[in-house]
Amino acid sequence: MKKVKTGIKGLDKLIDGGIPEKSCILISGAPGCGKTILGLQFIYSGAKLNEPGVFVSFAQSEKELMEQAKQFWPDFDKTEGAKLVFINPQLGLAEIFEKIVHYVKTLNAKRLVIDSLTTLTIYAILRRPVRGDAGTLLENLGEIVTANPSDVTTRVVVDALIKGIKDLDCTSLITSELPKESKWLSRDRVSEFAADGVIVLKSSVLGDQLQRTIEVAKMRGTKIDGGSHNLEITDKGLVVK
Repeated sequence: MKKVKTGIKGLDKLIDGGIPEKSCILISGAPGCGKTILGLQFIYSGAKLNEPGVFVSFAQSEKELMEQAKQFWPDFDKTEGAKLVFINPQLGLAEIFEKIVHYVKTLNAKRLVIDSLTTLTIYAILRRPVRGDAGTLLENLGEIVTANPSDVTTRVVVDALIKGIKDLDCTSLITSELPKESKWLSRDRVSEFAADGVIVLKSSVLGDQLQRTIEVAKMRGTKIDGGSHNLEITDKGLVVK
């Protein structure tokens, strides 16, 4: 099975050389754990390997994302094949998914990051069915999602979205906010089952220092080192110790 290098020093060793190609991986963690940086680093590293990638945010503008990325990689704005996109989550899941498909196909992307699944499911409103390439998986959900979807509806939407993303033939990362002390691996409690892999980021305060850790909790199709490892945010991005 072909592997995709994450570009994050030390992480590929935990997953036997890289993420299985065309898999969909959930990146869970509380705010400030490094989820967005991990996604940006994944896209930047891929572009340097001639593997174009799209980073989709539902919270930060392209300008904000670029400013954050350039703190670690000053040449990010000059790197071909690294596309940063903001999509308004209030558009509704059908239209959002169409836009994602458009960006992936236009760039011929091999990598995709969606940041975050939590924001998307909060605002997702399907007003009409999706046709054609945008995904027949979502076609029958047009009347299900309301402005205040139930837990069951959210789980149906998450499952359909992840299945649709898998059909895009990209290696994908999807971030999810994870409440501290949660017994689950995602806020929606279904994406950890639908995704091919789960990587959990955590942070804790020890004395006057903030300690970050990373754990590969699940990865289909490859061996993993499932223990907890120290994670540092350096001037070059994330590093697993």
